[in-house]
Amino acid sequence: MKRIIKDAEAYDLTTNILESMQDMVRVIDQEGNVIFMNKTMREKFGDLIGKKCYEAIDRTERCVDCISERSLRIFEPHEKEERLGDRIYSVISSPILSQSTQKVFSVEVFRDITDQKLLEKSIFDQYSKMKVDLNFAKQLQRKIIPEDAIYGDAIRVISKYEPSEALGGDIFDIIEIDEDNIGIYIADVSGHGVSASMFTLFLRQIMRNKKNKSKNIEETIDDLIYNFKELNVDPETYFTVLYGIYNKPTQEITFVNAGHNCYPIIITGNNELKEIDINGFPICSLIDRSMHNSIKIKLNKGDRVLFYTDGLVESYDAKSNTFFGYEGLFKALEKNIKEKSEVLISNIYDEAIRYSSEFIKDDIAVVLFEII
Repeated sequence: MKRIIKDAEAYDLTTNILESMQDMVRVIDQEGNVIFMNKTMREKFGDLIGKKCYEAIDRTERCVDCISERSLRIFEPHEKEERLGDRIYSVISSPILSQSTQKVFSVEVFRDITDQKLLEKSIFDQYSKMKVDLNFAKQLQRKIIPEDAIYGDAIRVISKYEPSEALGGDIFDIIEIDEDNIGIYIADVSGHGVSASMFTLFLRQIMRNKKNKSKNIEETIDDLIYNFKELNVDPETYFTVLYGIYNKPTQEITFVNAGHNCYPIIITGNNELKEIDINGFPICSLIDRSMHNSIKIKLNKGDRVLFYTDGLVESYDAKSNTFFGYEGLFKALEKNIKEKSEVLISNIYDEAIRYSSEFIKDDIAVVLFEII
């Protein structure tokens, strides 16, 4: 921006303004001589009017990236950061034209940004540490998710897990209780991120600590309730659990549902879909003991059981203002029901993601286990 000094009165006014500024200000001519320093700069460096611009800041030669020289050459403002002693300054050089003499000068404004830079460094250092910690927590959470494999020589597990953030509030696990019984559960913690992920670790620890008695399915839920209440967390915090225990000799599975609104779906060996309607209360601070019904279902070789969290059905399309929903899930299952388990899981997940017109806002966990 071109500024023109029109007359002596305007010049005096400009000088008074510069003198009163808290920022350091100086004016440099085309030869690099300092012809003006305001009070703030004189108090910092002394009166160095008549000296070369670089001498006024304790240097022996002109800066390689001299912004005043550049600003005068192309007549545009330029900015850089400059360290003077133990302070850091943002320096802006702007060209001006004297109307009376037709000479050009550079006005340099030095603003002390040391505290700002120190704050930025502190924030960056904290962010870097937090990022390292989050990556470690993310790796840890990924490691506790069971691998796709055969468990107990009885069930084959295929899964898909995608947190909406670096850390998720969904978890599932496979527990080989004893030679005859295999436990499998899926859980959804309220909220997202670090706090939710910590609760998934709590849940896993409780379930695995009690593995020798967890074939008593109601007792396991009671134990979860007791340990959760011991945490004394916010009343709005809760989690849901769908838990099943498969008995290998009888090929029966016993379900209990602690508030998980995604019911298990059985895909029979002859490609029929059966949703198991079973309800119960979430694990929260409002209940003291299990208030959940259990149900026992006979399975056959080749049957598959689907567990999932609500992130799958809550995939949202803003254009039609509709969710993928249970209807979308069942359509995807019917479409892919004859596919192998790996393909079926992948396809229903992909269809839910494609349905959404925006980023997925909730964690998604899908687990399919097949009786072998």
